[in-house]
Amino acid sequence: MRFFFVFLIVVVFSTTEFFAQTTYRGPVPRITTGFGASGRFQVDTVRFPAVGWDSASTGLPINSSRSVEVFFPRGTTSPRPTLLFAHGFGGNDARFYGELLGNCVSRGYTVVFVPYPISINFPSLYRTLDSGFAEAVRRFPNLIDSTRIGFAGHSFGAGAIPGIAHKAFTQRRWGANGKFLFPMAPWYALETSQEQLRTFPRDTKLIMQIYADDATNDHRLAMDMFLNIAIPAAEKDFVTVFADTVQNYVYGAGHGLCTTGGLAGGGTFDGYDYYAVFRLLDALMQYTFDNTNAAAKNVALGNGSAEQVFMGSAAGRILKPLGVTDRPAPIPTAPRAQFQCENQTNPRRAFCTLQVSSVAQSLAQTTQGITPLRITIAPQPASDEIRLGVQVQTAQEITVSLTDVLGNEHLRFLHVIASAGTHEIVLPLDALPNGVYFCRVQSKEGVNTAPLLVRR
Repeated sequence: MRFFFVFLIVVVFSTTEFFAQTTYRGPVPRITTGFGASGRFQVDTVRFPAVGWDSASTGLPINSSRSVEVFFPRGTTSPRPTLLFAHGFGGNDARFYGELLGNCVSRGYTVVFVPYPISINFPSLYRTLDSGFAEAVRRFPNLIDSTRIGFAGHSFGAGAIPGIAHKAFTQRRWGANGKFLFPMAPWYALETSQEQLRTFPRDTKLIMQIYADDATNDHRLAMDMFLNIAIPAAEKDFVTVFADTVQNYVYGAGHGLCTTGGLAGGGTFDGYDYYAVFRLLDALMQYTFDNTNAAAKNVALGNGSAEQVFMGSAAGRILKPLGVTDRPAPIPTAPRAQFQCENQTNPRRAFCTLQVSSVAQSLAQTTQGITPLRITIAPQPASDEIRLGVQVQTAQEITVSLTDVLGNEHLRFLHVIASAGTHEIVLPLDALPNGVYFCRVQSKEGVNTAPLLVRR
């Protein structure tokens, strides 16, 4: 066995400009206050070589994109709560996730980014991630508080973190004062056994996130992990992000939603990053490290609360809310993913038997529904009543219903429209609790659905 001894002089780099290369797009403004808003800290970093990138195994020299990077708030003098981040396959440059990582550090957290090479030697990639996280914790106890720690990951990295986290939490005893998982659009969990999921520490917090139009990874991969992990329902939520269009700007819900970075092939940086990713992750971290923070739990693990599912507003309307549930099921209108759950590569393919439920079907229909019939809702958000505008071509009977994000119906009535044109219907909301609903109008001309936020 050969041993490589690396003598490292630690140099602190300013990375403020490194994390400021992308252009913010779309009509939904950035979050400027509260969960997910940029914090007060500037970003510095230290680096050390990552295992698996040495020239002997790859033929490539070590450079900054092949080094573990530890990002931390400038002026840090004591250990910080820490996010360990596992990137997607091929996303080994931190700038692919620059705005996300920079946002976390600005809020006062240390972030560890471990790159791994493009290789089909998957066990080696897992070792690169695991050893990189462990070495960062060992080297920088002045920056990293291993008693307050969590894992986030995207795609391949999201599939890797449950198994790596189980080892870190149970063998290394990390996270004694708070631990969480935040997987986004996960690939196969190659080293996560059913026994690990069954014995997963129950004090872990979990947000499992998928993107409705993901054509890369089968949603059932995320559903398998979520349903089988031993975290209590009150401390985990399954979150779906749906696409929307405002003023001809498309807010996509594809596989790369959480990438932001100013590199060729990087994802778009827009309001979906703030509302779906930055805000939920920030709230999850705040609640994890202070379980008395009820506001943070309501945003991170609110079980479909209005504050949790809100995705911002623009042009006088709110965007399609997040779907949140503890009983996820496949979305019938989702594209067929490239990496199917039953693939022989997946060691957990025996757990791919999830079926489309009536709730999931209802949710998919309301969020992706047909739109030949024109409707408007005012005001947004609403409190006591709304004015529903319905435009029809002929006299007819319509059905109006209000459902919550899980497909549960709260109101239904028939209304006769006597002539063609635009008609206003007043709907009282006194009996509805605060939250996000879908207002669905059906007629012989078609069906249309619009989101409604009730807030008093």
